[in-house]
Amino acid sequence: MVQCMITLLGRCAQIASVGLLVLIVFSTLAPISDRPRLPVPLALERGLAFAALGFCLTIANRRNPIWIALALVALAGGLEWLQTLTATRHGHVLDFYVKAAGAILGVSMEAVAFRLRLRTLQ
Repeated sequence: MVQCMITLLGRCAQIASVGLLVLIVFSTLAPISDRPRLPVPLALERGLAFAALGFCLTIANRRNPIWIALALVALAGGLEWLQTLTATRHGHVLDFYVKAAGAILGVSMEAVAFRLRLRTLQ
């Protein structure tokens, strides 16, 4: 029963990761008028989006949290660079730092939570 729940959680995390990735890429590269917004400060919104993506990806693939964090930092840098190629957007180094910190925080939170769950099961 527990293994079935873990498998279901991993599958849901995979689906959520794909949805979050699409939403992040669209929000980052779409014209500013088409960009969805949350009622929070922009820096917090960016950090939370990458934290949620890092958290979900780490649930979906617990074996490689360091590689997930590195990939998300590279994604943040790549998206900021791609913004410089669009006419209506422009990338900022500070935005990259916020997104990278959010990604690392999300991966770290799930990795710590997973270790705590293992400790309580023993």
